[in-house]
Amino acid sequence: MPEPIVRRRYGRSIKNFLCVYRRAVDYWTLFDNSGAAPAMIALEKLGKLRIIDGELYNSLVRRYGAL
Repeated sequence: MPEPIVRRRYGRSIKNFLCVYRRAVDYWTLFDNSGAAPAMIALEKLGKLRIIDGELYNSLVRRYGAL
């Protein structure tokens, strides 16, 4: 997919994940794939949230909503 389309859709996709989709599943994992290798940001299993990169996770929540 062309980079301009990815960038255009990014905000809406993150907002949908944080505000809608993550509540619809029992397990999820959120990765940052902007670097050479994917880095885990956070995961949730059966209602127990584990935040790996608090700075990035909190930045996404503040910017796009959630919780």
